[in-house]
Amino acid sequence: MCTLNKICCCLELRLGALIVGIIDLILVGGGYRAMYYARTAGDIIYFIGLVAVIAHFIACILVIVSYFKEKKIFPMVYLITQIVRLIIIAIGLIMILVNGYTDWVGAEYYAWTAIIIGVSVYFWICIYSWFKALGGSVET
Repeated sequence: MCTLNKICCCLELRLGALIVGIIDLILVGGGYRAMYYARTAGDIIYFIGLVAVIAHFIACILVIVSYFKEKKIFPMVYLITQIVRLIIIAIGLIMILVNGYTDWVGAEYYAWTAIIIGVSVYFWICIYSWFKALGGSVET
């Protein structure tokens, strides 16, 4: 798995993890708006998405805490919730397409979803690098 030595080519991993945690904490609130569209696709997806957003919100706080108290379990929680969140975003998007809600969703929803997925993957790689720097290991 690829890791980074610096975040955004200039910030050390520790400070970068703090910034990623703060930015993602702000962005996760926007994820609730996207889930509104998924609610029409099915209540179970909405409920699972809501739980994932709350869990990811807590994980972002743990990443911020890991800046002050370097424990590798804190970024590990973020890594798990970020993957779950990305899967739920993909499922919600597929459900919208399959159920034919494309007429009222609009192109801006798809553009926003693509941006969120791209930024989320980069954030995941950043936090994974921070996790590895803390001495975390993942068995393969």
